[in-house]
Amino acid sequence: MEELEHIPNLIVKHLRGQLSTAEQQELQAWANKSDGNRRFFQQATDEQSLLADLQQFTAAAPDDKAFHRTLAELSSEAKVVGMRPWRKYIAVAASVSIVVVLAGAYFFNRSRIAIPAVATTATVPRAAIHPGHDGAILTLADGKTVVLDSAAAGTLATQGNTRVVLAQGKLTYATAKKNPANPSTDIVYYNQLATPRGRKFSITLPDGSKVWLNAVSSLRYPVQFAGNERRVQITGEAYFEIAPNPHKPFIVQTALPNNTGAEVQVLGTHFNVMAYNTEDAMKTTLLEGRVAIRTTNNDQRPTVNDQRPTLLRPGQQSTVTLSLSKGASKEITVTDNIDLDQAIAWKNGLLSFDHADLKSVMRAVERWYDIDVKYDGKIPGRSFSGKFPNDASIQQLLTILDVNDIHYSLDGRTLTVKP
Repeated sequence: MEELEHIPNLIVKHLRGQLSTAEQQELQAWANKSDGNRRFFQQATDEQSLLADLQQFTAAAPDDKAFHRTLAELSSEAKVVGMRPWRKYIAVAASVSIVVVLAGAYFFNRSRIAIPAVATTATVPRAAIHPGHDGAILTLADGKTVVLDSAAAGTLATQGNTRVVLAQGKLTYATAKKNPANPSTDIVYYNQLATPRGRKFSITLPDGSKVWLNAVSSLRYPVQFAGNERRVQITGEAYFEIAPNPHKPFIVQTALPNNTGAEVQVLGTHFNVMAYNTEDAMKTTLLEGRVAIRTTNNDQRPTVNDQRPTLLRPGQQSTVTLSLSKGASKEITVTDNIDLDQAIAWKNGLLSFDHADLKSVMRAVERWYDIDVKYDGKIPGRSFSGKFPNDASIQQLLTILDVNDIHYSLDGRTLTVKP
């Protein structure tokens, strides 16, 4: 693991002329270890290729302030160390493309490193496909919708005695005291927040609980929590930080294929629920506190074989397998010592995989880049582990496919994986 993150950094230092004698010997020994390592080193230090990559990345992200800020910082750093102009820009290119792209590719497939000459086809400019960003669609109680990507900050609507407020790119609810003269304040209003492909968003619920939605997810919730519980429904993936209230438990309800559902009950805790209907399992990962999970039918009645809830401790993950025939037992399994950073990497700006097969990787890519992935012929039977920044361009993603000898063609917004 350390080598996978360390070697690309040594390559950048090599291009900057900052390697110590010991580091130079270490890098040379690594490059001589295999043909794959040697090809990787040659590709990563080819100056013309690096400059071309830099031009591509800059063109692909003309409005990306973070990208250009990073580029400016790297250029400034290169000036400080006194490089000649052409070396300065090579170092910048290396910093951008090696650390972000080639380092990701090297880390992504631990079993082999190669830079094959893979023939690819792109019939539209790849820059037309952008990574996802913050955005969502809010559906109010009367069915009206608000596209939050383009909505102006301020009060978006009033639901009963609750104002729906968009501030600093986040959705919040401001509830006034009940007005006895206004019976409409006793009506329970429900809103739904949905993220299409290529979007994610965060919301603060009326009780102060915070929820982050991943792409292709939805959250249905009341604008005021009445009664003796706080119940919400989700599809897709969400991370929760629940405001404690021992007298009113918080319940996350899911509905999944094969008449499968689940409830996660908490008092105050941090946890992640992944319940996409395109995946083969629902997973709940606990970071802090304590939760109780039980499977249900989609009418929310407990299943016959799982009346007692399963309790999770921090660092544990529960799994409910979804690929079951109708009526089969929906058993909950619990795994200890989960990599918590891996479980919530999406919330922290990363596409992250741990021994995932290619189809699992591509499903995440579809959701975040808003593309369709098809398969032509036999699917490569390899697993992938690694992390990739979710603000990377589609070019950088395709570089990873190239490096891992995955053949493909890109036509419009359809990526076809080939043998």
